[in-house]
Amino acid sequence: MLSTLRKSAIALGAVALLAITGCSGGNSANSNDGGSDSAGGSLVVDTAFSIETADPGHSYDPTGNMLAKAIYETLVDFKGSDVSTPIPGLASWEANDTATEFTFTLEDGRVFSDGSPIEAKDVVFSLQRIQGMTDAKPNFLLNGVTIEQVDDKTISFTTETPLLQLPAILANPALGIVNSDVVIENGGSTDGTDTAQKYLDGASAGSGPFVLDSLDLSSQIVLKKNDEYNGDEKPAYDRVVIRNVTESATQLANLKGGDSMVAMDLNGDQVAGLGDGLKVDSVPSGQTIFLLLNQSSGVAGDLANVKLAEGIRYALDYPKLLELAGAGERGRVRRGAAGRNPGPGPLAHPLRARRRRARLRARRGAPHAPRRRRERGHPGEQFDDARPGRHARAGGGLHLRSRPRVAALRLPGGGQGARLGRRPAHHGP
Repeated sequence: MLSTLRKSAIALGAVALLAITGCSGGNSANSNDGGSDSAGGSLVVDTAFSIETADPGHSYDPTGNMLAKAIYETLVDFKGSDVSTPIPGLASWEANDTATEFTFTLEDGRVFSDGSPIEAKDVVFSLQRIQGMTDAKPNFLLNGVTIEQVDDKTISFTTETPLLQLPAILANPALGIVNSDVVIENGGSTDGTDTAQKYLDGASAGSGPFVLDSLDLSSQIVLKKNDEYNGDEKPAYDRVVIRNVTESATQLANLKGGDSMVAMDLNGDQVAGLGDGLKVDSVPSGQTIFLLLNQSSGVAGDLANVKLAEGIRYALDYPKLLELAGAGERGRVRRGAAGRNPGPGPLAHPLRARRRRARLRARRGAPHAPRRRRERGHPGEQFDDARPGRHARAGGGLHLRSRPRVAALRLPGGGQGARLGRRPAHHGP
């Protein structure tokens, strides 16, 4: 089962790509055409950067996913931000009845940004490269998967156990297909000795609608249109500037003042008063804020007692945390998702939780539960890092979503535009 966190990771890349390919129009900020409504010109996007590299094989963060989705393509895709049903990307596929053997067939005629054809060898290299880079964050995505070339257009995937979700996994932007000849020439390998990241931080080796023009991990990323692109997501802009604007209030001011066309990190309160000419949408957030209790006795000493961790989990005021999370989908982590508490947690069984707490107190020789003082106040006072739109997993079983992360898009002349949302990242199968 595809977890909520994985889905939201893919969703950001999808809606970000929709923004820069599905909505034409000029922009008053850095526009080449003075703000006309015709295709071309520049799109300026404000977002709070979370990115370490432009190399898709090492990328596993929100802004990195956005970048990878624009520059590279995956075997499988989703339609817009709807991540419920995988659809063919660079390839179509068939699977056996036990979901242990998958055969992917590449679409005819597709090319990389240098005009060379996309072949099965590129797919095998791209994915085996990630498997070989044990320090790469997306490495775990393909655990237990064997990838082999059948012919120039066909790739075979074999899994150790049934993996019905493999097509959905392959839609992750981190699994974008690179030009094997170019990457190998610049240090790429599948045996764990890969050194191509430095090259990919300054150049493109993909087939997406855009190519990398410049990358500054602290300030801005500039993309330009891929003239060789022959896929379905036609670029609506010649140039895209993604700027690192950490404060949502600044993003809102830039949007209202015409200095940007897209603000990726507005909260519900900030968009509530927006007038006409702005299109607002939101998608699930994949960022997490969590409580970590180290279970290593060498690190935590007596605090590594699993019963102590369990007691802390039961001591958390889940309803109050949910209240602080604000609007949006809230509740326990779905079954099979990362962070899910497999047992019957206190949210589902309050009476059983009280009984378990009583047993824990008895084991510790404490006849009465200590008093807990509930702190009240503004969410920002208690959760300094709980930025709007981020998820939180508390107590190993609670899935918190604060106010949905919202993106607003300025529409030139009141025209129709792309729908955007925020924010990606996923953790675990």
